[in-house]
Amino acid sequence: MKARVQVNLKPGVLDTQGKAVADTLGRLGFSEVDNVRVGKVIELADNAEIKTLYLFHHDPDQSDIDIDGKFEMASKELAKRKSKTEVKCPQVGQTFML
Repeated sequence: MKARVQVNLKPGVLDTQGKAVADTLGRLGFSEVDNVRVGKVIELADNAEIKTLYLFHHDPDQSDIDIDGKFEMASKELAKRKSKTEVKCPQVGQTFML
């Protein structure tokens, strides 16, 4: 048996994180990507064999606790898939190489 639980925002609510990912993918030449929802980022990262998935936010309605929860969820999902993708949450003032 295989179960998949997907949690989405209510219709009409903008997924700002998904939009940011879609915009970045477009700038990187993946113009066919036009709608990304945060719940699908993990699957996309795993299927594309992304080495590192960075989770960060600029949404004033999201707290560090919210991001910590997303970090834990993403880490567990990738571990369940036996993915080699590593999840990181950059901290304020931290620099990282893409």
